[in-house]
Amino acid sequence: MQIIKPVRNGILVELVQKSKETSSGFILTNKDETEQVKGKIIALGNGIGEEKDFIKELSAGMVILFGKYSGEEIASESDDKTYKLIQSKDVIAVVEDK
Repeated sequence: MQIIKPVRNGILVELVQKSKETSSGFILTNKDETEQVKGKIIALGNGIGEEKDFIKELSAGMVILFGKYSGEEIASESDDKTYKLIQSKDVIAVVEDK
């Protein structure tokens, strides 16, 4: 099993897949995709420079939004999940449940 530890301002995110089917059974096409991607933080780097304080505000388990083309995609062979390694500057927002 591989362990990926982000360095500097890196954030390892597990992609949250959108439902491709509505509750009534309609299948959505790719045209419905937005410019942001949602993901759950798995691991964080230590943070350096101006981003150090921002990294400390984030924690594993938080759900964030980031740009669709941000970072590098990593496919895990051990658990069939898709991850992205992004930089802290790519985080657009933190998603919180009401």
